[in-house]
Amino acid sequence: GDLLAARAVLDQLSSVDRMEDRAVGTAMMLGLLERQPARVLAAGAQTARDYFEDLYVHGPKSWRLAHAHRLEGKTVLARQEWQNAESVLRQRLAGSPGNAVDGAALAVTLAWLERPDEAAKVIAPIESLVRESPPRVTGFAPDHLRLLYLAYYYAGLGDAARLVPYLQRLLNRRELLTDRTLPLDPWWDKVRGKAEFEAVLAEAAARRSGAEKVNQPAAKSSPPEKSVAVLAFRNLSSDPENEYLSEAISDELCNVLGRVPGLRVAASASAFSFKGKRVRPSEMAAQLGVAYLVDGTVQKVGNRVRVRAELIKAADESTVWKSDTLEHEVKDMFAVQDAVVGAIAKNLQIQLGGAITAAKPVNPEAYALYQTGRHLWNQRNETAFAQAEAVFARAVELDPQFALGYAGLADVWLLRGNWMAERAESGAAHFAKAETFARRALELESNRPDAHATLGNLHMFRNEGDESQAAFRRALAINDNYATAHHWYAYFLYRTGRLDEGVSHLLRAAELDPLSPIIVDAALRMSWVAGDYRAVERFAQRRPLLLANVAATEASVVDGLIWRARQVLGQSTEATAAAKAAVEAGNKPAAVVVDASIALAIAGQRREAEQGLAQLLARTGRQIPGSTAPLLAALGRYDEAMVEAARTPAFGIPREKLFYDPVWDPVRDDPRFQELIAKLGWTDAYRTARQTLSSLRRK
Repeated sequence: GDLLAARAVLDQLSSVDRMEDRAVGTAMMLGLLERQPARVLAAGAQTARDYFEDLYVHGPKSWRLAHAHRLEGKTVLARQEWQNAESVLRQRLAGSPGNAVDGAALAVTLAWLERPDEAAKVIAPIESLVRESPPRVTGFAPDHLRLLYLAYYYAGLGDAARLVPYLQRLLNRRELLTDRTLPLDPWWDKVRGKAEFEAVLAEAAARRSGAEKVNQPAAKSSPPEKSVAVLAFRNLSSDPENEYLSEAISDELCNVLGRVPGLRVAASASAFSFKGKRVRPSEMAAQLGVAYLVDGTVQKVGNRVRVRAELIKAADESTVWKSDTLEHEVKDMFAVQDAVVGAIAKNLQIQLGGAITAAKPVNPEAYALYQTGRHLWNQRNETAFAQAEAVFARAVELDPQFALGYAGLADVWLLRGNWMAERAESGAAHFAKAETFARRALELESNRPDAHATLGNLHMFRNEGDESQAAFRRALAINDNYATAHHWYAYFLYRTGRLDEGVSHLLRAAELDPLSPIIVDAALRMSWVAGDYRAVERFAQRRPLLLANVAATEASVVDGLIWRARQVLGQSTEATAAAKAAVEAGNKPAAVVVDASIALAIAGQRREAEQGLAQLLARTGRQIPGSTAPLLAALGRYDEAMVEAARTPAFGIPREKLFYDPVWDPVRDDPRFQELIAKLGWTDAYRTARQTLSSLRRK
């Protein structure tokens, strides 16, 4: 929002640099934000191009010129520029008829030319495509641009209500779309002052302001001295196909270091998020919560690989240690761990213990497939699971002794059994396959923490408590820095009533993998359950920064919990407005609608809460088990709520909802509620849960 500083930076550019598309486009946009049309026109005169195709600046130049003339009050000139934009876009579409980005841009132009019927015909198939396959807010053309141009389109029509869902997915994520710039940007003049648009801006401003306050003290805290993150090594090979080597070696170093007693190691998923970005080492270390970074390069020459590594102290960005060139055959690439891990241990004055074992030869192609499979698995949807299964299967086909491939297959079937099965029988079949693959991985490598954690999760879903706990403890005994094991073990403890221990393990997971949206959402959820609403707010402020690095989804299932926490923290007006908007949208996940409707019931807006309930009941199939029971309880319809909660465990309410959600507090002593807990076989766990929850809330 600092336009003066932005202008000062632009003025420092050389005359040559000012003619580049990015500089011209940015200067024109800055002029629009400054409401200085002369500056827009002067910047536009720096280039003869009629269409920008830079990574950050895209679309017809005439768009910016049209807004500048409109600001001058010269409506005829503005209309001519919109017509120029239409001509440019139609020429581009003639050469590439199926280009959805240019099609969306044409619809935007027609909307501003006040030809809504034509615009609607153009935009309809593109909007349908976006709904069927939600675009990523962090990608560039075509993903991000389709979403952005849909927002521009509805802004051009002055339709704030239909603009809002797209704007919410874009705002404060990237580019100049922030709550500080939109009040100045002429693109949004037709919706300015409309309640829906202003509400989105107010909510974004509140989140951003809170994030600045929450993040300030965190920057001053010092990480443990014996803590490290392994960055993704840079690929120096001329062939981009060798990119997998850099992550493979870095990931293996992370795994080995994670087993060193007394050393905290950031999860590779968080550390690798900086790959390809220009971020200072001190800033990366601050976000990862570590004192040291391991960085390096990898170069493949023929069938050999050359590795160089260095240890960087984050406080002063000095190089503490740098290796000579380490060269091995590709199949023996993990042998570099001996020199690197040994040097780190020496410099940080820690004992290795039994952390380093002889590195096994690896099939490079199988390992590359494994990495692809993990990226797919982390997307957590059935399409990606199917793709991940095929990739992992190909990896073990290439190398039948490849334990990681079997561990990947186990996790695919584990989460299918948990999330995708609609019937208890099909879930059991998924779990059986997960167990087969996990045990095969352990036959090949008995000390794989991921396979042990998978078995722990599997036993948990089967209600085999002792076996589950033993498997999780074994995983953490092998690698106490394995964030996923802490995350899943926390959920086991949470389900069995040991909430205090669960909170401890989940906060540990969030320390190890601080940039994981999945883990941050889980930590937010458990903080809410524990009644630590200020922690909920801290995690909530992190989420926009994290979600900017992942594919866009519909509202997260934790949004409703954030609104309920903010009601307790005295932000009831804003939280209730957000909850109402979520219910009225009519397309949010069931978990969001439940908690949004509960927030409305708590705020006394019973009619709106009942609308949320009606929406849930009208849906075919249930998106989450026993979804309506807590909402019925919040509405005071306890008889119906307990009937809904008593459905069979495969379809009924998750135990943690009954254990912890305050909506049940008025009836916890009711004999019918106690009978319900006993019928479900949860009496002991429920008693433990209530005791630990009481203790945590007192603290």
